[in-house]
Amino acid sequence: MTHSDDAAEFEPGEQFSGETAEQLMTRLEKDPAYLQRRDRRRNRLRKVAEEREAVAKPIVQELQSIGLNIGSIDDLVKENVPLSNDAVAVLLKNIASCKEPIVCEMLVRGLISATEPFNGHDLTVAYDNTYHEALRFAILNTIACARPFNIAHGLKTDQPNAHIQKALKSLGY
Repeated sequence: MTHSDDAAEFEPGEQFSGETAEQLMTRLEKDPAYLQRRDRRRNRLRKVAEEREAVAKPIVQELQSIGLNIGSIDDLVKENVPLSNDAVAVLLKNIASCKEPIVCEMLVRGLISATEPFNGHDLTVAYDNTYHEALRFAILNTIACARPFNIAHGLKTDQPNAHIQKALKSLGY
């Protein structure tokens, strides 16, 4: 059986021993190799989370300075915070310069709560400039939910996607 940091404990086709999840965890908690892999993974995830928080912190502070009561970028989505035009402008500005796809995705998803229609040009530019599929999906979902204007000439793809074009047409774009 080979191991990588994120590998399952059993190889495909390997016989299941019949032990319960509780028994498996008891056995794994005594396995030094498992504990090392788990700790390395936790440390990597913690470091990634800290890096993302550092990227998002100035954006959160800017949103707080205009009266948004949030503690993190995640709060925009989790709490469905209604966004004023000023808050939308902050998000769009930061989407345009964002380099961290997960942070960008949260900013994009936050736009769903815009209280008024907004110019979606920056969303189409962000879509065209990324190949990160989760971010692209978030952009399309936000366009479908928030219905921004000025996206008619955006959303270019390397290969025309008939499904995207059909969805946009059904939304009136």
